Amino acid sequence: MAQALGDRHGEICSLDVLIEAYPTAIEKDLIDRGLRLRYLGTETLTWGDLEAIVAWPDERSALVRALRGDDWQWGLPEQLVAAAVDRLSLLVWFQTKDAQYRRNQPKPIPRPGIAAPERIGDQPMSFADLNEFLGWEVAA
Repeated sequence: MAQALGDRHGEICSLDVLIEAYPTAIEKDLIDRGLRLRYLGTETLTWGDLEAIVAWPDERSALVRALRGDDWQWGLPEQLVAAAVDRLSLLVWFQTKDAQYRRNQPKPIPRPGIAAPERIGDQPMSFADLNEFLGWEVAA
């Protein structure tokens, strides 16, 4: 068996796990190329071919969409557009009376994987309370 697989045994096992986890996504990507998963192991679709397909998928491929979940649409262009829109809305806000009083600042476009900052409390904290909260010992 080792001679038939060469030194690719670990890679094939990894592909097998990926196929078991995302069979329809991989099948869809293969269908887009005129292939089928049932061809795997033949001259039409070798294990090396499948490795290349899943190792370097197109950003819009079914496998990428399955792996990223709902965040699959957020590639580099989308991130850059969101950043540009955020900066533009700030520039517009800077020209308003609200900006003079530091109120109603525009919120950035939510990004996948980045949680909104959590605000803890609604009152300012004294330095002594802050040191206690952080566990810092301040020499007097």
